[in-house]
Amino acid sequence: MTDALLDLVRAESAARNLRAYFDDNGPRLYSGRRFESLAGGGDRPDTRNMITAEDLVAVQMLSVTVPAETAIGLLEGELGGRIGELLAAIPTDVELGTDHADELVADGQAADQAWHLLDEQPGIDYVIAGKLMARKRPHLTP
Repeated sequence: MTDALLDLVRAESAARNLRAYFDDNGPRLYSGRRFESLAGGGDRPDTRNMITAEDLVAVQMLSVTVPAETAIGLLEGELGGRIGELLAAIPTDVELGTDHADELVADGQAADQAWHLLDEQPGIDYVIAGKLMARKRPHLTP
């Protein structure tokens, strides 16, 4: 599996395909191209520690949907407050693979707790939980 993935990344067409994916003016528009940047990004200072409606729309760009009742809980309920507290404990300026990143994503730490809390919600599985975390901390939990 690792060799196959490396072959894809090293392929002559990889850079061209990546540019095409993020091209706002290309012949084919990919909805996921704006996932990280929509409305200034999920980690912008004024919303980095809360789930916003913009975050939910961004996740939809990756072909998944947060169920309505769970979305309401994230936007207006106790669930949103709990996730916000956990997000506040996760820096936005640490990249996966750098010093201290392992500590931040380790079992039991805030990122792990937030992911598990999301994963436990009705209609959210590990994929959607991961995409929400990637939106809020794109450098640490891509």
